Amino acid sequence: MKTFEYFVFTPKVFLILSTLVIGIISCNSGNPTLTIVKEFAKQHSEIGSINSSSEMPDWEKGKRVQIRTDKGEYLVYLHNKEVVSVYKYLDDGQRLRIYHKEISSTTATIDKSKDKDIPDYKILFQVDLNSGEGRFGEILISSYSKKIPKVERERTLRKIIKKEGFVSAVLYSTEDAYKANSSESFSKAHPNAFKNGYLGQITEKGVFVE
Repeated sequence: MKTFEYFVFTPKVFLILSTLVIGIISCNSGNPTLTIVKEFAKQHSEIGSINSSSEMPDWEKGKRVQIRTDKGEYLVYLHNKEVVSVYKYLDDGQRLRIYHKEISSTTATIDKSKDKDIPDYKILFQVDLNSGEGRFGEILISSYSKKIPKVERERTLRKIIKKEGFVSAVLYSTEDAYKANSSESFSKAHPNAFKNGYLGQITEKGVFVE
């Protein structure tokens, strides 16, 4: 015959549980990384009010925090105690970058290879994909322009992502195009920057699109 034990919430038990809950909340509120994210959200009303937050595995240059607000779910990247990128989760599982701040020159690297088939390029930004399938990069080739045939642009970008280990990447001919794609305020101030400097991208599915 089965017996059942009943847990009685006595005043003492309730006091202990309340203390534990308050302790957990206090620990989260005192977390310096979460504090930075909360302050950032206060200054960017488009993100909304934070309902919950949790730290994610670090990326190569700092911390990551996932937050849920009254306007959606976001993944926040930090570097040197500063928010540098914010991605919003879309309904289809993809992520849309809604904020980006350039990191110091340590982020950008110029290709020094002697591969004659690949022109000199700069990696402006790189990050782990949310799908866990690899990395995403944003590439600058200042010697390229829209006059370069689509086939050549695609071939070059595929060589770069293979060399760098990216799964997908965007190609630009100007840094202003990259900034316009990363910052809404910059895009509004320079309405033609993205259009003039965007050269195409390779999606996670391996498709080249302009």
